Amino acid sequence: MRVMKFGGASLRDGAAIERSLRVVERAARSQRVLLVVSAQEGVTAQLARAAEEAVRGELGAWDALRVRHRSTLTQLDLAGDLLDRHLRELRAILEALQTSARLDRRMRDYVLSFGERMSARVVAAVLRKFGQAAAPLDAYDLGLTTASSQGEGALLRAPTRELRARLEAVPGIPVVTGFLALDPAGNLTTLGPNGSDLTAVWFGEAVAAEEVVLWKAVEGFMTADPDVVPEARRIPVLGRHEAVEFAVNGAEVLHAGALEPAERGGIVVRVADVAAPHAPGSRIEAVTPHVGPLGIAHRESVALYKETLSLGRDQGAQLAELLRELSEAGIEPHRASFSGRELVVLVSDDERTAAFAARRAPRATLERGHASFAVVGRRIGLDPTLPARVAALAARVGVALIPAPGDTSSASQAYLVPATALTPVVRAVHAGLFGATPTKESGELLPHPHRSAPSERSA
Repeated sequence: MRVMKFGGASLRDGAAIERSLRVVERAARSQRVLLVVSAQEGVTAQLARAAEEAVRGELGAWDALRVRHRSTLTQLDLAGDLLDRHLRELRAILEALQTSARLDRRMRDYVLSFGERMSARVVAAVLRKFGQAAAPLDAYDLGLTTASSQGEGALLRAPTRELRARLEAVPGIPVVTGFLALDPAGNLTTLGPNGSDLTAVWFGEAVAAEEVVLWKAVEGFMTADPDVVPEARRIPVLGRHEAVEFAVNGAEVLHAGALEPAERGGIVVRVADVAAPHAPGSRIEAVTPHVGPLGIAHRESVALYKETLSLGRDQGAQLAELLRELSEAGIEPHRASFSGRELVVLVSDDERTAAFAARRAPRATLERGHASFAVVGRRIGLDPTLPARVAALAARVGVALIPAPGDTSSASQAYLVPATALTPVVRAVHAGLFGATPTKESGELLPHPHRSAPSERSA
């Protein structure tokens, strides 16, 4: 069986849905397919806005959602009442929020769930219109459960043996909701940005899939963000360790946790471009074949949150306490370190983080206006020459690097720069490290004539 996942950009409107499902239709001619779908592009943000407005006594966002989904049904020539039950349920929940004037995590996640739930019904209906048997299924009804109640990014419990038989008994193509799961208490929860990737690979583990294909609006993993570095190139093959490092350092290609079930099940994951279905994309295998730098990931706007430690208390316990409170405030810690009496955490630079720091003043401060980037590659954390080379490349555009908190990973080295200097620095570093051309046959990166990757022996 092959698992195929389509993200929101691949399903943004009727034309995009039909184009994506033609890919599924072709694959289903030769093998069994399980399909995982996200909400249509922008719908999750619309739902979040609808929940926030309902608490303020407004329901206008619901009407916009209703109009958008009805328009999609019209574009696809589907029954106009296909989603009426879900739309009525959504309105009832928003009216309840309007009355209570209180939005907690549980209710927010419940509202957000409607994007994937409606998307699965639409996609299954289109497949049936194409002559394919298909059944919409909610992932949480199939046993997708987090191992903790920490919400976004929480680990998932391994799938049960019975699930594979249950899925194989579904007539035609199972169309499963991405992004959604249950927490250990049985409450519906969400899996964070790109959470449908995690869903897809988890189901790939469940059915022992020969491959999980994550269809997106990108060519695959790139040597840098093409919006920042137009010369960036596709990375044909990379290992799971490096793929995770790209994700945790800001590359929005896949969910960082998606490769845990891939590792457990020994599954190959491929990121493919829905606009170029015959292109190879990027394969994620157990180990990266190329030793040395593979690419650069970045975050455009980060801040250094610093907090003075209390005397007489265990440093690790204080760090764990701070990370828990950041999570409860909806703030993702990207990197963290502590030394002496100070904790330092790299976080997103936004008003939510600023408000958190203000509440904990004077022991907490927030140093804003930074950006981060990381050079990612196999064993590059063991290359003692890389920091000096990167610093010299940044110096060519007049920028001094700032130390990033946290230890260096074996597969990445991270740096901070002023946010205003991110683009010229990343372009300079990319030119210095990846000033090579791919081979004609495979697209593998050739070494730059002025650099050499650390050898297996020296690494």
